[in-house]
Amino acid sequence: MLPKNLKIGYRPRVEHVLRKGRRLSGKFWQWRFLPSTRQQSHFAVVVSGKISKKAVERNAVRRRVYEAIRKNCVIRQTQDDMKKTPAQKTCYDIVVLCSASALKATYQQIEHELLFTSHQLGL
Repeated sequence: MLPKNLKIGYRPRVEHVLRKGRRLSGKFWQWRFLPSTRQQSHFAVVVSGKISKKAVERNAVRRRVYEAIRKNCVIRQTQDDMKKTPAQKTCYDIVVLCSASALKATYQQIEHELLFTSHQLGL
């Protein structure tokens, strides 16, 4: 699970990113992101009730995505930050809007797509 200090967690901030943020689409989701002044990128994962009426299924997708973010983006970002000066770092507030295809995806597929999408963004 992603540490609480790396989640956006504040609803008005999530809504601000959704309204003003740029878009980046993948096979299982759409990322909305805005540059941030914080030390690290912060994430929120949104799985709509339209994707599945069952909370168990929505939560399973949310947990898989958060775990893939924790293993790949956060750890790699921390290691890369040691090599960069503060002026070289680009951090974002990122909201991940999951699509219905994420329900049927395995963890490995989600992780592979996350690596591809995060590479496009430069994380």
